[in-house]
Amino acid sequence: MSVTAFRIMVVDDEADVRAVLRLALAPKFEVVEAHDGLDALEKLERSEPDFMVLDVMMPLMDGFQVCRVVRKNPRFR
Repeated sequence: MSVTAFRIMVVDDEADVRAVLRLALAPKFEVVEAHDGLDALEKLERSEPDFMVLDVMMPLMDGFQVCRVVRKNPRFR
């Protein structure tokens, strides 16, 4: 029987925060990292996560903005 891990995208402009979350999540989940909101949207085209962890305060596009863009896209409903 094949077990597929859930894919979690961690979006944070702080590399240390992404590293800690990867260490905590990687044993049980596939982790995809993005360094800001725009990077997250680009990576969404290649990798469809089951769950996203978004930093609220990031340059260029904050976590709330990313959430709004993702929710408007019918592909992710």
